[in-house]
Amino acid sequence: MCYTDTMYLGIDIGGTKTLVAALDDKGEILLSRRFPTDHDYDNFLRDLGTNLKELPLEGDFKACAGVAGLLDRRAGTVHSLGNLPWRDKPIRTDISNLIDDRWVMLENDSRLAGLSEARLLKDEYDGYVLFATVSTGIGGALVHDGRLVTALKDMEMGKMPLLHEGKLAYWEDFAGGRGVVERLKKRASDITDPEEWRIVG
Repeated sequence: MCYTDTMYLGIDIGGTKTLVAALDDKGEILLSRRFPTDHDYDNFLRDLGTNLKELPLEGDFKACAGVAGLLDRRAGTVHSLGNLPWRDKPIRTDISNLIDDRWVMLENDSRLAGLSEARLLKDEYDGYVLFATVSTGIGGALVHDGRLVTALKDMEMGKMPLLHEGKLAYWEDFAGGRGVVERLKKRASDITDPEEWRIVG
């Protein structure tokens, strides 16, 4: 069964979880899957392949993968990912091999999220949109007139050094998800105490 003339495959690889989705030409999600991101790269690829097989991908679909880390876009590799131990992995080729050697666009996940949000807000804001996201780590993007600002394509917002409790520390080390767990011994999703939320804030 063909759902639409043009289909899209979206892959969001995070430090904690990975999401995959088949979308139609209007960006509506037809089917999605979510699974924990295995820190062993080969195990991750196995899990990714298993979940991709469950999606209704047909015809000439286009694929895009968002990765939380520093990329070599030309080579299609990840240099390093703040919350995963992978180093210099040929992730674009490996994902392409799982989908019959189709081309995969590779970009930092925060920049893709920022681009999406800026385009959704295009009727409300002219010029620049600054996007920040707090998850396992902290990321962001700067978008101008619906396009990512290329001069900042490799900025790591969460790696900004800020003064925290009298010492310089990376922003995501004390305010990202890992920092919350280290400080409060629980995940943000488990926090119900307003005082603990004040600390997080």
